Amino acid sequence: METILTGNIWKQVNRQVRAAKCRLFGVAYISNDCHLRFKPNDILICDASDRAIRTGETSALVLKLLLQKGIEIHSCPDLHAKVAVFGRYALIGSCNLSIMSAEYKIELALLTDRTQIVAQATAFIHSLRESSKKIDGKFLQRILRIKVRPPRRLGRVYR
Repeated sequence: METILTGNIWKQVNRQVRAAKCRLFGVAYISNDCHLRFKPNDILICDASDRAIRTGETSALVLKLLLQKGIEIHSCPDLHAKVAVFGRYALIGSCNLSIMSAEYKIELALLTDRTQIVAQATAFIHSLRESSKKIDGKFLQRILRIKVRPPRRLGRVYR
């Protein structure tokens, strides 16, 4: 099964994500998790670089809440990929975990249960995990002190 999704992609795959025991996410930016409820032992790799935190593309507060829930989080500066593996499914597309992505951007993703693609996506996320910095309490305390200054584009602030 392969299908192309558009619109609020995370809301569309929420049922499959919730049902999965093993959930892996390699998503560039995370500033909101309202459409996706993380579970303890999920793995999230994102860009939690000082730049991503400063611009508000990734939220240190959201990362703090996820870490408190028992999510394993890693920071991979300059990550731009958006891939998730949940159970027998892989999702590969353009969507970050943000309100902008969910509600305002035109997004597209491929949802597949093709075994080879799921295995390759899983391997990709694990390779990111190995080459990224694990976010611990010390890392989190440092990024929580970064002043957030979202860039102004086209006369409005992006969030």
